[in-house]
Amino acid sequence: MLIHALFLDGKMNTADGIIKDMRDKGLVPDSITYNIVINGYCRCSSIKKAFSLHDEMMSKGIQPTLVTYTSLIYVLSERDRMKQAGDLFEKIVHKLRHFPGSHNVQCID
Repeated sequence: MLIHALFLDGKMNTADGIIKDMRDKGLVPDSITYNIVINGYCRCSSIKKAFSLHDEMMSKGIQPTLVTYTSLIYVLSERDRMKQAGDLFEKIVHKLRHFPGSHNVQCID
């Protein structure tokens, strides 16, 4: 909750500091923590940082969730990067097979 509130208040550096402190103390962020941070960066239009955290999450064996992908697709569409948003949507439809609306896409195939 604190990290989310910091992002809402535009205090990205403070939120980053808390996450660093967590790691320094041996606490491993879970998918919920990653989702909060990714969403925060998306709200602040820090696309590179959001995708970097997505990659980090995957490299640590933490599966992105629908919340993760919704945040990433949203920020891409907000920045008029519709091709990338569509590509990401297609990727997760095929990967997850239960993304909202994926049954509609599968019916078209």
